[in-house]
Amino acid sequence: MRAALAQLRPEPGDLQGNLRRALETLARCGDADLLLLPELFLSGYELSEPAAVSIELDGPELAELRAAAREAATAVVVGAAERVEGGIANSAICVSRTGELAGVYRKTHLFGAEADVYLPGSELVTVELEGRRVGLMVCFDIEFPEVARTLALRGADLLLTISANPVEFRRDHDVFAAARALENELPHLYVNRVGEQHGIEFAGSSMAVNQEGEVVAQGVPDAEDLLFAEIGDAGRRDARTRYLSLVRPALYGSVGPWPKQR
Repeated sequence: MRAALAQLRPEPGDLQGNLRRALETLARCGDADLLLLPELFLSGYELSEPAAVSIELDGPELAELRAAAREAATAVVVGAAERVEGGIANSAICVSRTGELAGVYRKTHLFGAEADVYLPGSELVTVELEGRRVGLMVCFDIEFPEVARTLALRGADLLLTISANPVEFRRDHDVFAAARALENELPHLYVNRVGEQHGIEFAGSSMAVNQEGEVVAQGVPDAEDLLFAEIGDAGRRDARTRYLSLVRPALYGSVGPWPKQR
């Protein structure tokens, strides 16, 4: 699989402008099989009025993106504020190269002020996309090893994370993006936005990591970038480190009790 990671700066409050930018980027992807765009790219990282820049799955914005994906013969994963029953979700929307809606993942672990404006998703999701079973995460999700491990145990052979990670947590995601790949024997594509919104500066540093935990492509830290990577199969080369076949569930039992939330 040839993947394109679009490390871009969405415009706050400009749904149509960000959609145009997504379509322009898609047209630049050449023979890429898959394009990743950051968390909440279509809406911008909105923390006050996400409804004003939200979309519906059957709305005109996604219809336009689906048509463009079909014309380019490139699958797309893009972040958006999605209108759902009861409110707005922070969603990763997957479109196949034939323009079909392949699946939607709604961020389950909300970070900080996000919990005040977005509804948390209620399930982890894998999606069939371009011949791969993709395990989806959004930003803060990668900081919980249980998320990626659950996706791996459900058959994912590729991890995808779309992100809006701030500069002060750059090192955290540098570590977690590689760790989630290594510990689950899975390639991992991680795309993060740049720019500033609500006083938050975003870090960029997008990367493609192979199943050995090696970074095979990386974006510049704080500027827009479009990087490409060839993604291989899952599975460690050395059988001694094939963790999924070496775990001993009987030792771990029922994990807990979990600490009380602070």
